[in-house]
Amino acid sequence: MDTRTLIFSLGLFNLSFALVVFVYQRCRKHDMPHLRAWQLAKLVAGSGYLLGWSRPLWGAEWVPWIYAGNLMQWLGIAMELAVYARFLGAPRWVPVVRAAMMVAVPVFIATVWLASSNHPMILVGTGIAALLYLAMSALSLNQFRQSPQLLLMMSALDGALGGCLALKVIIGLLGVELVSYQNNGINIGLYTLAFVVMCINGFGFLLQVQQRFEQQLQQAKEAAERLNQALESANAQLSHMATTDMLTGLWNRRHFESMVRQEMARADRHEQALSLLIFDLDHFKDINDIHGHLAGDRVLVELTALARQHTRGCDLLARWGGEEFMLLMPDTGPQQAMTVAEKLRSAFEAQQIPQVGRVTASFGVAGYLPNESLDSWISRIDAALYQAKQAGRNSVRLASVSALRPARHRPRETRPS
Repeated sequence: MDTRTLIFSLGLFNLSFALVVFVYQRCRKHDMPHLRAWQLAKLVAGSGYLLGWSRPLWGAEWVPWIYAGNLMQWLGIAMELAVYARFLGAPRWVPVVRAAMMVAVPVFIATVWLASSNHPMILVGTGIAALLYLAMSALSLNQFRQSPQLLLMMSALDGALGGCLALKVIIGLLGVELVSYQNNGINIGLYTLAFVVMCINGFGFLLQVQQRFEQQLQQAKEAAERLNQALESANAQLSHMATTDMLTGLWNRRHFESMVRQEMARADRHEQALSLLIFDLDHFKDINDIHGHLAGDRVLVELTALARQHTRGCDLLARWGGEEFMLLMPDTGPQQAMTVAEKLRSAFEAQQIPQVGRVTASFGVAGYLPNESLDSWISRIDAALYQAKQAGRNSVRLASVSALRPARHRPRETRPS
């Protein structure tokens, strides 16, 4: 393979990389600034190599275009170096590269203008290329921890090419005449190494871009999962707040009514027993007035905790309002519910609460009648509770299926707000 073929391959492959990046971004519909800048760098460098390859076709009058090709090659390499610096998280390299090129380009132009032969121009041009590749090697080595194997290989190849170019400059300084496009072993070796470096750097950069994209995608997925978990947690908290009494931790009235309706429908569908129990703490207003609301809250918390101990896992206990509580018992008939109510009444009566003493409760019990409305059922159990209060409190009464007494006629002991 001769020198011109290698130069043509360098130009063609640089342009091919630019085309691949263009197609990649269009297909993925994912625009990355690093890829756009790298695409432009490859386009500039590839065009510069093709201008150098076309030198024998145009003759001596086209020499300025050949110099422009050399400048485009170095500019493309410098742009690629700047892209690597930004991509690898070393942006401080960019102004250094820019300043170096602002010095190198005028020096080369001055050399072309003043030199009487190609030898000084080749020395300056080769020196510029050597510095660029050595800088690229140093950058990869400095950031190798991001992708150790790949960046160390890129650093070694860039350093080898930069070192060979620097050695060529030293040989030229020692008086050996240098010819850039001569088809000799030195030039073939350098352009072959340059082609290998270009391929490794190009594919290595694209591989890193793909890895970075997948990493960012994974991070975005993890962030979305964390956000989704946070939203689920917030929704769970909101749901808990919307359905739970904050003081006692029991279901609140609205949620309890919803669950009661579901159990009523199930009882009608399967013809199963269902009972409802209500209890109201006796003289609770006096507890608040004498001992304070904090003591009243402590009474509510302790007695509801005690009630929980005497209920089954399938039973539903809720705070109905103030000092009134409801207990729904699936698969339970009225007589069984009366037994549960009596156990609760005895447990409350035996409980001694600090600073308050003994607190009793009155109970009403009502079995569900087939196809009965919730309002009717609550009215019956409310009437049973009224009877327990009228009987002297601290008692249990079973609701009648007829002769309902409206709940609004009985005195109520609600907690002051």
